[in-house]
Amino acid sequence: MPQLPPVDTLELFELLAAPMNAHPEVYEPLGWCDIDLAIVMERPSAESFRVLIRLRDYGCEEVRPLEPGDEARADCWLDGGVDLWQAMFADVYFSMEENWQVHA
Repeated sequence: MPQLPPVDTLELFELLAAPMNAHPEVYEPLGWCDIDLAIVMERPSAESFRVLIRLRDYGCEEVRPLEPGDEARADCWLDGGVDLWQAMFADVYFSMEENWQVHA
């Protein structure tokens, strides 16, 4: 399995959005989503990483960086330490079988 980019980068979220947008039929059984979700990752020695994920219907309409405080404008936000986010992504990604995709 390919290695994922660091969790506190736009690259990772763009990578996750690509299959959603390319194959919406995969997501239809899960139901649609209409939400602006902000994610805040607290870094111990640098400014926090903030990203907005705009989910519409069965795809990801937008992934973009946020300025500090802009997460309050989203429908909701998740906030945690970057080490916790890294552990969560690693647990999900590396526990998947080879025939699963990143979003499974």
